[in-house]
Order: sequence, then C-alpha cells, then structure tokens
Amino acid sequence: MLRFLTVLMVVRMLTSLAFDILTSMGATRSTVVLNAGWAIALIPALWFGTHLDNIRGAAIAHGIVALVVALPLAVAALHRAGVPLLPVLPALIRPAIGAVLCAAATMVVVRLVDGGVFLHLFLPGLVGMLVFVLTVVPVEQFRQLRTRLARAAE
Repeated sequence: MLRFLTVLMVVRMLTSLAFDILTSMGATRSTVVLNAGWAIALIPALWFGTHLDNIRGAAIAHGIVALVVALPLAVAALHRAGVPLLPVLPALIRPAIGAVLCAAATMVVVRLVDGGVFLHLFLPGLVGMLVFVLTVVPVEQFRQLRTRLARAAE
C-alpha cells in the first residue's frame, strides 16, 4: 500500500509546486479547476478501489488518479498560464534517475530485511534516501558542505 501512496506524494509535491506557480501568476481559477477535476475523478475511484481491495485498493486508486488526472491537469494549467515547461526537463534527468535507483535499492533491501516493522520500514527507507542523495546531489556540493562544516568546527 505504501508504494502506491508514494506515487501519490510525488504527484502531490509536483501539483503543489504548480499551485504555487499558478497562484503567483494570478491564475487562481486554474487551481480551483485542478482541485475540482482531481476531486471529481477521485471520489468514484476511491469508492471503486475500496470496494475492490479495501485500503490497498483505495491507495492504488488514489495513485492512479493522481498520475492520470491530477498531473496532466497541472501541466495543462501551467501551459495555459504561459509557463514554459520544456526548459525544466533537462534539470529533471538526474532526479528521475535518482528516483529509479532509489526505488530499486529500496525494493532490494525490503526483500533482504527480515525483522520487525520498524526495521522493515527504516532500513529500506534509509538506503533509498542515501542512494537518491548520492545520485542527485553533485559531488561539488558535498565538497562545499565539508568545507563549511570544517570552518564551523574551527
């Protein structure tokens, strides 16, 4: 269930960014349309998903609606508001690769860890986060951080 809710949270972060951009541009009507479209699609999807597979079905439905309805609505609203999205795509390559590697590392660790709930959630999450950070953050930023920490310790 959590992996489907992870998809939802990624879409929620992206749509929240879209909301902020649209609001700052004065396109508040678009944010209402986006929320309304999401809710209109979500309510029957949650009902159907819950009846099909209880809470897991609800999580799956929420993730699907987020990807299939909310994200395209956010992209369309940004496009209508005149926000160019193509220049952003090159900057998303590294985070996308990091996300894929993070997911893969997390799944491997989940299969290897046999322990309590805390360990089963904590260790894969920690490994996934480390893989993501090491993939996405440029080496030069780590060097700058090390320099700052050394100066602060003096």
